[in-house]
Amino acid sequence: MLGQLYPLDFYELYSFLVDRACSFVLLRILKMENTKIKFIIASEESMRQLKEVGSQYLHEKYSGILPVASIEAYNKKQFHTDRLIAYLNDFSNQGIMVYVDEIPVGYAFLREEKEKPAALENRKSSCIVDFVIIKEYRDSGVKNVLLQKCLQLCRSYEALWISESENAVPMLHFFKRIGFEKSGTVRNTNFSTEMVDEVLICETIPAALLKVSGN
Repeated sequence: MLGQLYPLDFYELYSFLVDRACSFVLLRILKMENTKIKFIIASEESMRQLKEVGSQYLHEKYSGILPVASIEAYNKKQFHTDRLIAYLNDFSNQGIMVYVDEIPVGYAFLREEKEKPAALENRKSSCIVDFVIIKEYRDSGVKNVLLQKCLQLCRSYEALWISESENAVPMLHFFKRIGFEKSGTVRNTNFSTEMVDEVLICETIPAALLKVSGN
């Protein structure tokens, strides 16, 4: 026996859903109030934060997809102190770190790339070289705050583009929902195992800003 079935009280259900929705909105507002963006400068503290957040992100993103040894090898190369010093002192790189309750949880780097998608040849464009958010905060409003700042910094450009792993399906959907469109694919040569990235282009930066601000 499944037990006695009772008629559904739609008023109670409606009240429950409204309460849950209000709680979700309130929680998101509180999280957003505790979210801050700061420019990354060449300092020991910035390097420490980049190493911690970046290393955690790499393991979360590629664990189960790539061998641990391959992830670690790339991690050591990517976040070697000498490389970070040179990278942060290069004025063509513009970095921003996102914090929640003063804790670094993600970052992004922007720069004009010489090698760009064919669709952007002879057009003024910028590239999101890195867009990093640790797993715990990927489903929050943090990614909106980080992308919003990227778009604001690129308002004078005709387009903004990014290449993202084809395995990162939620992030690909996020960018496409904001206004980025797939332009093709490119082989990711950062690892010994062959990987493929999707190339996404946003040619409507003002419209994308409105979307990311409203999401």
